[in-house]
Amino acid sequence: MRIRTIRLITFSPTGTTRRIADEIALGFQGESIERLDLTLPTAASASISTTTTDMAIIGAPVYGGRLPVEAVRRFKAINDKGTPAVLLVVYGNRAVEDALLELRDLASSCGFKPIAAAAFIGEHSFSSDHTPIAPNRPYTDDLVQAFRFGTEVRRKMQRQEFDLPQIPGNIPYRDHAKLPQTSAITIESACRKCRACLTACPTAAISIRDVIETNQKRCILCCACIKKCRHSARILPDAQIKQIAERLSATCREPKAPQTFY
Repeated sequence: MRIRTIRLITFSPTGTTRRIADEIALGFQGESIERLDLTLPTAASASISTTTTDMAIIGAPVYGGRLPVEAVRRFKAINDKGTPAVLLVVYGNRAVEDALLELRDLASSCGFKPIAAAAFIGEHSFSSDHTPIAPNRPYTDDLVQAFRFGTEVRRKMQRQEFDLPQIPGNIPYRDHAKLPQTSAITIESACRKCRACLTACPTAAISIRDVIETNQKRCILCCACIKKCRHSARILPDAQIKQIAERLSATCREPKAPQTFY
């Protein structure tokens, strides 16, 4: 089977999932790569057909062992008719739990045919200099493995093999993690009003007027605004979030390896 066009479909607030998906796509050595980014607010109301490509790579981060609720909502707007799909989840070195299985079921409900899956590691959203959690992941070696994974799946397709091996997870899925109803805030004295936080936010939770305001109900704690701010003006001040970050930093120090299923 000749693979001409690959479509990358990602929800990736901090860009890590998109980066790994790109490397998997390069391993396929297709003629062209089309990117469908579901991250920004403009994608929230889209209805999308993806039936014109030979292959899809569908990627999302893991939040507490599940897919982000907002990501699921946006993926559900996609309509496909049997395109072979590689599934990708990226987690912060704690656990995949049910996220990959949830993505399999979600992709199938949208009409895709999952044939391979992978769980890679990225720097945790709550990671900081004070509480490092998988800092600087993915490493170069992670990206090399992503490329090789793409190559192996391409060979699988060329052999006309379209089955999906068993992947980890439980049904019913675990409950979504209960995090405090909070949001990132701006340290006004450090803020330069560069608008990086505004453009990074996937839910349009941030508004910039005389001061920077964050709609707490819209914030999904993805920390994209914190990661993108070059002036360290965005922080998560909540004490419970800090405790979670400290615990993860202490218990998730041993680097985990990517898992692939094909």
